[in-house]
Amino acid sequence: CFSADGHQLAIPVSVSSGKNMVSHDELRVYDTHTGKLALSLPGSSLFRFSEDGNSLVTFSSKDGITAWAMSNGARLWQKQGYQALGSQAIATGGDRVAAFGKLTQDSAEKAIHVFNLTTGELIRTIKETEEPVALQLTEHGSKLVTARHPYFKPVALDIYDVDSGKTSGAQTVLCDDIEQSWHLA
Repeated sequence: CFSADGHQLAIPVSVSSGKNMVSHDELRVYDTHTGKLALSLPGSSLFRFSEDGNSLVTFSSKDGITAWAMSNGARLWQKQGYQALGSQAIATGGDRVAAFGKLTQDSAEKAIHVFNLTTGELIRTIKETEEPVALQLTEHGSKLVTARHPYFKPVALDIYDVDSGKTSGAQTVLCDDIEQSWHLA
């Protein structure tokens, strides 16, 4: 996964070490100009750079959802126990991060949670009955788009105003490949 400016590349790796070859997962972030390792973070199954490349949001079943400062690898915040659901469960935009999942592993409620990227404060909970195949926040984080029904045509897109939590309603879109990269202005 590249940062938006292309200056950083995050790659998940499995590392074995020691006499017993104990393995652990890491997320390695490289500077693409120098090719050098910039940061090594605890392993993650999902991760996204912020739009400005200054933060990286990660998810792992062990550590929940975490935001990291790219300048020094410091943990900005962590939601231990958060359970992200789906392969496209995290999106960033502006000073916000959206994740589809459950606030705790024991919770039955699935929803899209929008957090402040810097503080981790929960800004909005948007109830979603179906797992979105894609989440996208606009550049400033004011709108959230979810896409549903990847195996059926047409695809339904919901556009939410993040501040109010209201949607303009599902919009039907004909699309050949909803999992391709898409961006809203």
